[in-house]
Amino acid sequence: MGDFMSNEKKAASVLRFVGVGMSFGVTVGVYIWFLGLFLGRRLDARWGTEPWLMLLGIMLGIGLSFWSLLRQLKLLEQMEEKRKNDKG
Repeated sequence: MGDFMSNEKKAASVLRFVGVGMSFGVTVGVYIWFLGLFLGRRLDARWGTEPWLMLLGIMLGIGLSFWSLLRQLKLLEQMEEKRKNDKG
């Protein structure tokens, strides 16, 4: 029975990281689409700066996506540490 519980806890831990990865994919898509393609293109058309604001928006979207990923991983790591400390 103890082996089953440890496998269940390992699976839950893996699923948390899978969730972070999926969240990262969605975040990248939304940030790049909104900041880069939507907002960047509109501002480029308005100010005649094509393609610079679109490229800046894409880069900003990628940067924000990685920042969000690192923040989520740090939070997940803190949760895992707390869980280990509560155990022992």
